[in-house]
Amino acid sequence: MDPTTMIPQSQNHPLYGAAEMPAGTDMIGAFADLGGTLGALGFASWLVVFLLRQHDTERQQMRQAFTSERARVQEEREKERAEFADERKVHLNKDSDNDAAMRQSLERSQDQLLQVVKANQEQMKELSDIMKQHSTDLKALMLEIKMAIHNSFEKIEDKWDGHDRRGNEERRTTSSRSRSKQA
Repeated sequence: MDPTTMIPQSQNHPLYGAAEMPAGTDMIGAFADLGGTLGALGFASWLVVFLLRQHDTERQQMRQAFTSERARVQEEREKERAEFADERKVHLNKDSDNDAAMRQSLERSQDQLLQVVKANQEQMKELSDIMKQHSTDLKALMLEIKMAIHNSFEKIEDKWDGHDRRGNEERRTTSSRSRSKQA
């Protein structure tokens, strides 16, 4: 076999030169020349369609994975929020219980303080009444002492003439001034 007969070669190719071909074969030759290009074009279009379909499939899978992940994360967040809300309620209830206990303690301490203040006021009033009574008694005693002293001086004045010493006894003094006067 001749190697040139195995592969059909185009007669219009620049290397082989331009040969006259009949009109019916002209169209077949054009298709033969375009065959490789059309095949490559067909394969490229099929590849583009295949890649687009594969891209769409991957995109849909990623969208589903993202949606399921988002749903899972959302469920976890909702669960965490519910747990946080429950924990917060527990703490608020504890705080409310502590606040109520503190209020009761403050009310008791205020009541006790008011009772102490009232008791102190009553004692102060009693002490004031006692002091008034003692003051009145002291005033009366002072008046009695004053009257007694005044009465005793009147008796002494009645007996004393102003020149002699009382009872003819000399007074003894211990101060240095009075000793110097006596000397």
